[in-house]
Amino acid sequence: MNKIRRTAAVIAVLGIVALAYMWLRPQPFDQEYSSVIYTNEAGQAGSTVLVLAGEKFRGLPGKSRFNGSLVADGDLRYELKLKESGSYYLGVISEATGNGSTQTAGMVTASLALDKIWVVLTEVNERYGLKGQDGYIAGPAHTLEEAKQVARDIIGPE
Repeated sequence: MNKIRRTAAVIAVLGIVALAYMWLRPQPFDQEYSSVIYTNEAGQAGSTVLVLAGEKFRGLPGKSRFNGSLVADGDLRYELKLKESGSYYLGVISEATGNGSTQTAGMVTASLALDKIWVVLTEVNERYGLKGQDGYIAGPAHTLEEAKQVARDIIGPE
């Protein structure tokens, strides 16, 4: 009888370890978002495609994260780390300056399912003449109203 209990305990422990591994292992992720570039002041400034690629790490509730890259407007590539922040992922994009310090190049907010994304990027603002304004990229969206709805869906109403 003692041998049966030990065998059952070993099987239970192996089952728990297997389930933990399946839950915690990195999950590959690659998604394109048709997106709208807009400002609250001027409205829609253009459209682009955002590509988010990397690995999603599920953790205990509140501890999930994403490591990977974001490509915006076809040629702007940023390394990215998103961390779960309540009901969405949040990450700051930083880049090195010439004098060895870092500066913020943008901010990324995404839904926990990573099916919606809302981004602020300095280079895109400059490229589309939005300097001095708060320019956003939201996707998936094809219209200004869809883009604003994506932002509301991710972070909630204003």
